[in-house]
Amino acid sequence: MPSEQISEPSPIDIVNEFVENIEYDVLLFDGFESAIIGMSAHRMDEPVRVVYDCAKMVDVLMTRDGMSREEAEEFVERSAMATWVGKPTPIIMTPLSYIDGA
Repeated sequence: MPSEQISEPSPIDIVNEFVENIEYDVLLFDGFESAIIGMSAHRMDEPVRVVYDCAKMVDVLMTRDGMSREEAEEFVERSAMATWVGKPTPIIMTPLSYIDGA
């Protein structure tokens, strides 16, 4: 009998399962599911927020949309990082290795 291979859930599957159990909306950046790296901790009056990796967002734009690194970085900076729609706005984390260019 062939063994069944169990696949790991994707980041978006984990987020969707988590948000089913909370009473407020969690905002997502469409098309950047593979750049999700986690969720913020819930604090007193702060909602849980989705956390994205800036470097992975740049990679998505370069791969999916054929942008140069410079174009992708500018897009993330001007579009995603500049977005504020209140407390549930996603967090974009920039790895130190990305800043340092390592």
